[in-house]
Amino acid sequence: VGRPSTYAAVIETLRKRAYVGSPVAPTSYGGGASNRPAPGGAAISAHRAAGGGAFVGNGRGPLVPSLTAFVVCSLLEEHCPSYVDPTFTAAMESRLDLIASGAADQTGVGYLAEYYEGDRGLAGVVAHMEQTVLPDDAKRARIPSPKGGGTDGGKDEVAVFVGPWGPYVRLAADPASPAAPLPSGMAADLSSLTPGALRAVLDGHGQNGTLLGQHPDGRDLRLLVGRYGAYLRIGEPGEEGTRTQTLPVAV
Repeated sequence: VGRPSTYAAVIETLRKRAYVGSPVAPTSYGGGASNRPAPGGAAISAHRAAGGGAFVGNGRGPLVPSLTAFVVCSLLEEHCPSYVDPTFTAAMESRLDLIASGAADQTGVGYLAEYYEGDRGLAGVVAHMEQTVLPDDAKRARIPSPKGGGTDGGKDEVAVFVGPWGPYVRLAADPASPAAPLPSGMAADLSSLTPGALRAVLDGHGQNGTLLGQHPDGRDLRLLVGRYGAYLRIGEPGEEGTRTQTLPVAV
C-alpha cells in the first residue's frame, strides 16, 4: 500500500475512515470494544457504518475490510475502473519516478493537472458519478460469495446497506420495504453474512419476530433480532411477566 515511506500514513487513513479494522471477538453481538481514541466529527458516521467498536478493534491483529470498503470498491470498479487497475498504479509510479529524477518534460504541477482535470480526470469522473449513481448503489455492500457465486439474487434477495447510523438490511429490489439494523457483531464477521442469516435478521426484526412455538407456561415463544443480536421473548409486549433472553453469538 503506497511506498514504504507512506505505508504507515496510508494504513492510518484507512483506519480513520473505517475502511479496514481489526475486529475483536465479542462475547455477544453488542460486546467488543476498541481501545483506540474515540472518533469525532465525520469519522463518527464512518465508524458507525463499519459496525462500531466491535469492527474497528484495538489496532492489533490482521486488517479486515469493512462493509464501507465493499461499497467503495464496487463504485470504483464500476465507475472508475482505471483507479483500481494495477497498470494504472504502475504507470503512476513511473511518472512519479521521472518527476523525482528531474526529467525535463515532467513536472509535478502538470501531472496533477492532468490527473484531476484531464479528459478522464478525477474531477470529471466524480461529477459524472454524482449525476448518474443511484442512491442504493452508493450504499449497498456487495459482498462476494465464499463459493464465488456472486451477490445478486431474485426479488426476495436481502441485501446489506450502510448508512450514517450503521449497517442495515432490507429487500434489495424494494427501497420502500422495511429495514432492520444489522447486529454489530455480524459486521465484524463478514463470513456470517450468509443469505440465510440476513433473511433471519430481517424476519426477526420488529414486534412479532418469528414464532417458534409455545413456552410451557402457555405463552408464545418468539425469536427476534435487535441492534445487538438475536434474543428470545416469552410473552407479548406489555403483558405481565414477559421476559427476554439474549442468545450467544454462535447462535
